[in-house]
Amino acid sequence: MAVALALLVGATMFSQPSITTFAHDMPCAFSMEFDDSMPSQVKNLLPLLTKYKFPATFYLNPGWPHYQANKDVWERQILASGHEIGDHTMHHRDTVGADQAASEIGDAAKILHRVVGHRAMMPFAIPGGVKWDIPREDFERILRENDLFLPGREDFYQDGHGDILKQAKRALEGNTWHRLGFHGVGGEWLSTSLENITTMLDFLDKNRGKIWIAPTGVIWKYQREREAVSSVAIDAKGQISWSIDKAKMPNPELYDVPLTVRLSVYSEWKQASVTIDGQKSLVPVKDGTLLFDFLPTAKSVRVAKG
Repeated sequence: MAVALALLVGATMFSQPSITTFAHDMPCAFSMEFDDSMPSQVKNLLPLLTKYKFPATFYLNPGWPHYQANKDVWERQILASGHEIGDHTMHHRDTVGADQAASEIGDAAKILHRVVGHRAMMPFAIPGGVKWDIPREDFERILRENDLFLPGREDFYQDGHGDILKQAKRALEGNTWHRLGFHGVGGEWLSTSLENITTMLDFLDKNRGKIWIAPTGVIWKYQREREAVSSVAIDAKGQISWSIDKAKMPNPELYDVPLTVRLSVYSEWKQASVTIDGQKSLVPVKDGTLLFDFLPTAKSVRVAKG
């Protein structure tokens, strides 16, 4: 798929455009993940995330009583607050063989995709502490059939298990993406105290301008889109073109995270006019650098002096 980006700036010459490693040209990224549809997350965590205005990923089990007890929260408030939901199987139980996996994974996916309301790739997390025995080919097929992907897990925290800031510090120090998983918050199992959660949120808040804090699935999709967008080039007339490698992103229409383009323009520009598929917006220019977001499936993008 080839897409053209027209820069309507006369004979101006520009530097090679690029897609930033992380959104908004942030140097690093961090994600918070919360498993098991737990009531303590509803009662204790969500108010804190709202206070700090940080999004997170919630891996849900729609068949559990915990989910049903707070169904309105999981199916309405979570997405409305900017968080992400992911498939954690229907009942978080032993799963053996393709048939049971199709039910546990697929039934949950149907409910959660319906909650999202539109087709898009959704993260899946294998439940821990249970027997998980599914042939690899069947597992991968079931994920594909349900528009799911497996970002994997990195690390978990609970009180008494090391430094809660470890992964966030690693992200900052290495200009990389790290993530941290949790279960109970201020109660229930594998719990993290409100004091410790607040310590982490305070740290992230102090470094808000240095780190892209986003849900796991959002950052994973950004990375896959960035890897799939290739052959970015600009000609003498300011035409930028690129293509999407469908081997790396087979269904581009299911990837809904905007990519950030970095482009050098005249230093005297204060803002630029960016028109994407007919929708025009004014974007500030800082020190001759223009940053703007677009979906790689866009049909046309135009940039001019604002």
